[in-house]
Amino acid sequence: MPRQSYGGLALAVTAASIGVVGVLVSVGYLNPYVLASIPLLALGTFTLAFSAAAKDKGYYALWGSLIAGLGTALALETVTGNLLLNFSALLIALALLGALLALRRGR
Repeated sequence: MPRQSYGGLALAVTAASIGVVGVLVSVGYLNPYVLASIPLLALGTFTLAFSAAAKDKGYYALWGSLIAGLGTALALETVTGNLLLNFSALLIALALLGALLALRRGR
């Protein structure tokens, strides 16, 4: 997949996920955390999938993980009831992932 195709495809994924949010709002589903998480999860998942074929795999994998993590933290608010807890767990997970990647790169 050429690098130039990321922007157009990412825009299409984002537009489609915002369309899904519009449908959910129109049928009466109004949880703001879940609604905000849908575009983030879609874009993060797309970016992670794109990283497998991209020339700069680490860059896209890092941003995909961050975006998908933010979407997951927002979506899990309905389960945990504590958004700060979710963001704190995400921060810990990203710090551990970064440390593991730094150790691996150092070898």
